[in-house]
Amino acid sequence: LYAPSLFNSYYGWFSSILVQNVGSAATNVTIDYNDGTPDTTFSLAPKEAKQTMYRYDITPAHGQETTFAATVTADNATDEIVAIVNQASWPEAPTYPHSDQAQTYSAFSAGYNDWGLPSIFQKYYNWDTSFTIQNVDPSASASVSITYSPNQNTLGGAFAGCTFSTSLAAGDSVEYYQPDHVTSPPAGCTALPTGYQGSVSITSTG
Repeated sequence: LYAPSLFNSYYGWFSSILVQNVGSAATNVTIDYNDGTPDTTFSLAPKEAKQTMYRYDITPAHGQETTFAATVTADNATDEIVAIVNQASWPEAPTYPHSDQAQTYSAFSAGYNDWGLPSIFQKYYNWDTSFTIQNVDPSASASVSITYSPNQNTLGGAFAGCTFSTSLAAGDSVEYYQPDHVTSPPAGCTALPTGYQGSVSITSTG
């Protein structure tokens, strides 16, 4: 299973991975991080679950204000596990404290050549979006094409859409935060307008 976006006191956000053994036999689980931090390993009895938290005061090895990705693996191919990632803001964070917020996503069981993000915001009624791309290939780098649709609402200025490319080494991940697209738009793109609401298509060209 793949968890492309994990926060370690990143702008006041922290993450956890909750793994459950949904099989009928005990299994060992390894969480392999793409930032070079040593793996986390533990055992799970049938139906048992374990949560691993990432917050700078608890996991300083991941660094402060960092984001990274992980691969979650059971020790046998026949063992069945599921995983979700919980991410929450931390009002008492050493930096960037803000009010309680939270989000959750399911870890992915495979990588794909094409992926669609149907709703992307840049100050759309003051909402912003970020998205993260992870190369889950164990050995090959990936060239990735990212296409923004034209502005699909009446807020903000006109935006004709754009396409740019990036390259990710095996296991690497990258986050795109839409306000950064305003201050430092990618090569070949103009800045997203305030009030942008559109979609993004992601294609691996390898």
